[in-house]
Amino acid sequence: MALVALVKTLVVGVADARPLAEDTISAMRCFEVVNVEQEDRHFLIEGWLPRPWAKEFQLVVEEVSKGRVAVILEEDVTAVVTSVPTALRNRPRVRPYEFLVDLYGMPGRDDFDPTFATFVFMPLFLGLMIGDAGYGIAMISAAWVLGRYFRTPLADLARSLLTYGGVWSIAFGLLLFGEFFAWPLQPVFQWYPYVHRSQDFVTLFILAIVVGATHMNIGLIVGFRALRRRQGLRIAFLRKMSWIILEHGAFVLMLGFAGFVTGTFWYLGLGIMAAGVALLAWGGSLTDIVEVPSFISNLLSYLRLAVYGIANSALGGTLNAGVSSALLPLGPPGWVAGALLLIIGHGFLLVLAVAMVGLQALRLHYVEFYSKFYTTEAGRTGKFAPSVKTPSGSPS
Repeated sequence: MALVALVKTLVVGVADARPLAEDTISAMRCFEVVNVEQEDRHFLIEGWLPRPWAKEFQLVVEEVSKGRVAVILEEDVTAVVTSVPTALRNRPRVRPYEFLVDLYGMPGRDDFDPTFATFVFMPLFLGLMIGDAGYGIAMISAAWVLGRYFRTPLADLARSLLTYGGVWSIAFGLLLFGEFFAWPLQPVFQWYPYVHRSQDFVTLFILAIVVGATHMNIGLIVGFRALRRRQGLRIAFLRKMSWIILEHGAFVLMLGFAGFVTGTFWYLGLGIMAAGVALLAWGGSLTDIVEVPSFISNLLSYLRLAVYGIANSALGGTLNAGVSSALLPLGPPGWVAGALLLIIGHGFLLVLAVAMVGLQALRLHYVEFYSKFYTTEAGRTGKFAPSVKTPSGSPS
């Protein structure tokens, strides 16, 4: 769950030893070739090598070539001289989400690998927005089918999202919203304090904002750590932690608008927000102040976690009500037709929900989360790709 340090490496040797060096590089699969030069009596292969494998790579290449090839590690090469590719290191369960990180842009070598955070929050958002135990079971079943018949990076990502998103959907459906294929569980478990998605709008909105604020705060804390390394503690605090102070003031103010706190707390919220804005002005001047409306807009974007859930629940409930009132009273023929309509209808709603909700969850990561710690240069680096074949006299 971290970035792997890469070191610039030169493989130099006599001309007739080049095939042996190339075969060794291809067999080890830990060296990315970026340039190849060939002369009459010698050759040079230039590339990147993960630092933990440097000594082993150097030992193997030089021993296999019996001293006719040398491996030179250029420790002092910086990103100003050449663009450094990025290598990510994550556990197998987390690795499919590297596809989403790479799609956005690989982090720079001084940045943070957001793969694990994406692995945690993407399924959580998916489960929260769908929030139905029946749909969760269907998602896990679909993930099992994908895993049985497809083995591609995109299929692995979809399988992971459906599996963990389905687990979260079952948890929210049984423990919070009380829904099973949009049928309410409240009549069965009348003693359980469910949140009604057709009634408790304010509670749902506050829940969405709390989850969203947690997500954004993690991004800001990561950005604080990265900025502290580059520009020091003072600048990092003023330009990152000030946003968290501002956010807490906005949250207190929101509780006042919702009627959960008295008017006195409204003034407290305004005061906290004013302090946050003042700290931003001190650390980032007018540039950061202009971003205040955008920041509040980003926070409010998490309301879609509640809105999409309400819409999905309403569509499913409408389908159930239509079948119950129009087909079930017709007897056995109506029961059969109703069952088929429910299967087809809920299947369509689930596909639509997963597609729409998945895109919204991805947007929340790309716009509201990654932007809190990615530097402007972060997306310009390439992904480390070990070479399996070295072309003659041209970059790999």
